[in-house]
Amino acid sequence: MKRYIDPSVNIISSNRDMYHEYSNDKTNFGIGYDLWLKSRRSIVSRGNTGLTVGNETIEDETEYVNRIRKMNLQYMNNEVYTLEFQGSVLFRDILFTLNKCGCWAESLRFVNSTLNGFNEGNYPISSEYKDIPEWEEQFNKYMLKCIETMITDENRVEMPYSVTSKYWVTMNWKTLITFLSMLKLKMPFFYNIYGKLIEDDFENKYDIRLTDYYVEYIDSSIAQYFRKDNSIIEGADFESPEPLIRESYNTLGDTVILNKNIGLLLFSQFLRQQDSTMKGFYDLLVHTDIEEFKHKVFKATTNVPCTYIADESRFLRTIQNRMCWFSMSGANLEHPNLSWSAILDIMLKNMTNEQKFNLMPCGTIKLKDKNGKEHVCVNCKYYDDVKFRKEGVELRNLPCGILYMNSDYIHKRMSQDGNTIISQTYLDYYNKLNEDGIKSRSNVERD
Repeated sequence: MKRYIDPSVNIISSNRDMYHEYSNDKTNFGIGYDLWLKSRRSIVSRGNTGLTVGNETIEDETEYVNRIRKMNLQYMNNEVYTLEFQGSVLFRDILFTLNKCGCWAESLRFVNSTLNGFNEGNYPISSEYKDIPEWEEQFNKYMLKCIETMITDENRVEMPYSVTSKYWVTMNWKTLITFLSMLKLKMPFFYNIYGKLIEDDFENKYDIRLTDYYVEYIDSSIAQYFRKDNSIIEGADFESPEPLIRESYNTLGDTVILNKNIGLLLFSQFLRQQDSTMKGFYDLLVHTDIEEFKHKVFKATTNVPCTYIADESRFLRTIQNRMCWFSMSGANLEHPNLSWSAILDIMLKNMTNEQKFNLMPCGTIKLKDKNGKEHVCVNCKYYDDVKFRKEGVELRNLPCGILYMNSDYIHKRMSQDGNTIISQTYLDYYNKLNEDGIKSRSNVERD
């Protein structure tokens, strides 16, 4: 039976609760206001009658606080909040697009891969999508795919972004205000749900009316996620009838600019590699008519005409992280815009084996067996995550063949993967480690 969960927002941490030297600690106006006063300490005095700033006597300090906050200058970056959300994966990615926030989320892949048997109630839906025919139909397709294959990497191609998750975001006041202002102006469907939940929690916890500080424009810190060029071409080569971008890969100095049509599922994985700018997704979400917009379905294969901008070292780090087999989806011939292979090929096609091997995130570690004999073993940076697959806790996703030095895993993946460059890279790397006498960490720990 379907299960729906109402969205919720809860502020779980804030540095505004620190003691303030200059502001009135009884009223707790926030550290941003306190820093403003500290920076003007030569002209600020506090006496029995209240606050004096220069020649001005402040009779109503709350009104003065509002004046200072409304300037929305850089000191408001120092006032930081951590919010816990229960809500749709779609809104999660709207938040995670912000490159000026800390973000973390419950792993739906992990949770769904540890379930014994199938129950659609284990895939809860965020309630704002309840009874919307298009979204409900897509969820039904997702459930049929889950029955067909419980392997998460295969069934989530049908996943609607209406499914709910728990996630956490840390952001400063300035980012919060400019983000909520943008939601109200450009994405009212999300503002009326999540924006108002955020507003309510601030008012309940801190007696702050966020709406008093909204701006009637898209701040430059948010505008960076919207497209401003004419690189979009109309077309629908992929499943979703979204516009396409002219694909290209360029470097400007040490900055990478990648234009690529990618599926929303792949876009979500890119968002986890912070310190970059991702354009294209926000443009798909802009609307004025809420009733019309809410029937537009976003799912794993929805095409995002994406522009990715990052320092070259950040891009190489992303490539290195995604070279790891536990997290890459290989060459998806049925859904090419979900494939990491198309991204990895950009780096791999002109590299030597040695250069490719340097991109592998694997390392080595020396371990002693029960007899005290020392062995050099493969050391995976993600070992404490992926070991659950080997232990059988995470049931339905293939462990990395290199981590366990098991050629059967390597060849099984090669049979599934249509990308010979990546498949051959893994086989060559496995053979090199094997020739060097590298062993499986798990086997030594067991022995």
